[in-house]
Amino acid sequence: MPIKASSKHRWASFFAIALLALAIRLPQLGERPMHTDEAVNAFITGNLLAGETYKYDPQDKHGPALFLLAKPIAQLCGAKDFPALTETQLRLTPVLIGSAMILLFGFAVRMFGFLACLVAALLFAVAPLPVYYSRYFIHETLFVAVTFGLMLCGGRLLNDGWAGSRCEPARRRAERQATESSVNQTAEAAPDASSAGKICRSATNYTICAALTGLCAALLLACKETAVIHFFALAVAAFIVWLANRRPALASAKNFAVAGGVFLAATILLFTWFGQNFGALADLLHAVPRFAARAAGEGHAKPFTYYFQLLDPLFILSILAAAGIFAAICDAVSSRSAAVSSLSSLNGGESRGEEADFSETKIPSPQPAPCLGGEREPDGQRKATLPLLSLT
Repeated sequence: MPIKASSKHRWASFFAIALLALAIRLPQLGERPMHTDEAVNAFITGNLLAGETYKYDPQDKHGPALFLLAKPIAQLCGAKDFPALTETQLRLTPVLIGSAMILLFGFAVRMFGFLACLVAALLFAVAPLPVYYSRYFIHETLFVAVTFGLMLCGGRLLNDGWAGSRCEPARRRAERQATESSVNQTAEAAPDASSAGKICRSATNYTICAALTGLCAALLLACKETAVIHFFALAVAAFIVWLANRRPALASAKNFAVAGGVFLAATILLFTWFGQNFGALADLLHAVPRFAARAAGEGHAKPFTYYFQLLDPLFILSILAAAGIFAAICDAVSSRSAAVSSLSSLNGGESRGEEADFSETKIPSPQPAPCLGGEREPDGQRKATLPLLSLT
């Protein structure tokens, strides 16, 4: 049975986890020396603090999204130029982003369920890799957060966006019924009008969701140009889900237009630094062949089996052992349920005055559990994997 929580308790839980994530990420931000990538990003941020205009460089400098957030945060910390910047001031930006991302799991409850999102939020708050990258002044933490936001907004738009196409017909039908009905029929027409109002309000929400989808996509591209890989992967996943759901109606053309328009407008504003450098748009196109050439790895290429070699064999054996234990429990529960069901039917026959001859009654053999293939004896009866558990 799925675990449910009220809206108040749900958000209290995710805010508490976000505070935990912040407490884990904040200490000793300035202790570790800065990586080369961090130093490059720090230099760009320092130039922006000094009053220079951001100029997009397609030669591995990535987009402006990180600097858009880092500049005001550094200013709030008192930095005015590059020499005044400290490691703590710079790394505070990914720390805040990584901690705030926990709240996105609260919005994901509708899609994945409360318990799944709660566990995922806890793991993201304390797991080594998210903590490490959230204390690292590079684009990755913002990249992950915006990708998650795009999944949530885009997923809701594709799943529920059809309401927008129902808004106008429902509203016109309700108005026509209200106009043509007599005084006695007004009470019957009112529920239809109320339903139309709810659908129209839902359509407005989906339009906002479409705008947020376009904004997340633009921020994703403004983080790193490799966002195109995410776009492709998400599009393939959405297409597979659409086919699996027997091709349901998609979002209205209006919502797709809103998402595309916001994406184009936000992309132009971000890469031109709000209209100060329109040459960045041509540079963005030049970045495509550059990153396509880097697809070969440029020294970072690894064979397909590389990550499997990093895994501890005991870890893999633990997974297999856990799967075996789970299968055995399923088998035992299935066997016990079949036996209890058979005995219950016999007891029911006695209560109706029927004679029950246990010496000639054959209890049906338990069927294999759905989660486990069964081993059968020559006489056709199934051998229980855990006979002791079955008897209990």
